[in-house]
Amino acid sequence: MRKLKTVWNSHKKILLAVCLLVVIGAGATIAYYSAYTQALTNTFSGSNIDTEIEEETGINGKKAPSIENTGASECIVRMRVNISPENAGVVLNYDTTNWKAGGDGFYYYQGVLPVDGKTEALFTQVTLNNGVPGTVSTLEEWTAFLKKYPDFSITLYQEASPASVDGESALVNGAYNQDAAMKVWNKFKGTN
Repeated sequence: MRKLKTVWNSHKKILLAVCLLVVIGAGATIAYYSAYTQALTNTFSGSNIDTEIEEETGINGKKAPSIENTGASECIVRMRVNISPENAGVVLNYDTTNWKAGGDGFYYYQGVLPVDGKTEALFTQVTLNNGVPGTVSTLEEWTAFLKKYPDFSITLYQEASPASVDGESALVNGAYNQDAAMKVWNKFKGTN
């Protein structure tokens, strides 16, 4: 029995020594990091993007929506058009030179919008579908149309993104590039 107590006492001493080393090591590590580390302040400067839809409207279906950059940074923009009711039978004469349909319901402006810049109108005329392309609907036609569709509306929705996001830029060799801009939009959507 005496031999068992001696073995146990020697194990206690070893266990106590290991515990003491662990406590001393932890204390030294904490002391080192508290003495040699400082709080870091990261300064981020985000883009100041602010855009607004501008509209020119008039009689006989004149409607010309564009986007104005009122922020402090250049950006890329896109717009979506919702017509209600969908079966109302109106035609919009889209500008397919300065805007491209993206297949996702948005029309993408084909350029970087500078500060205080304004896009060309996405479309300039709303025409009733009377089967004759290029004709402007008369006031009488519009009056009859609105009696038939009293809740008719065209709703515009726009979004803006910085021209560069996480290393992706809408510019390639200094010129706007639609494929590069789509990469920016995908990165931008991932950050929201």
